[in-house]
Amino acid sequence: MELNTHIITQDVEEIKRYFLYIGRKAAIMAIRIISAAAGAAILILAALGILAYAIAAKAWNELFD
Repeated sequence: MELNTHIITQDVEEIKRYFLYIGRKAAIMAIRIISAAAGAAILILAALGILAYAIAAKAWNELFD
């Protein structure tokens, strides 16, 4: 019985391409998740800054009333 190495090689190459494709997709998804987390952190810091400003402004106004 003779093995058809061409078909086997072709299948192996197809599997390699599939895993490379999945790896690229995973890398893109990881970048998107990191970007979303960074964006959320920026929004939280902005909200905390606005809150701190409001508290400081209220304390400043009460101090000089």
